[in-house]
Amino acid sequence: MCWAIFFYVPVEDTLEIVEIYYMVAVVYLPFAYVARGEGHIIIELFTRNLAPRNLARLETLIGMVTL
Repeated sequence: MCWAIFFYVPVEDTLEIVEIYYMVAVVYLPFAYVARGEGHIIIELFTRNLAPRNLARLETLIGMVTL
């Protein structure tokens, strides 16, 4: 009977546990999945309306900076 009471007691600081551990895993584990498949994450928020020539120039510049 004593073990049944243990399972009905709420865990304190559940919100903090979820924020610190679970949300970090949900956000960063997909990065590991993409990196394992040698993929790339591309965000086209600012570059979606650029002309192809300007986009190629920008990608060249970014490639040189990151090299």
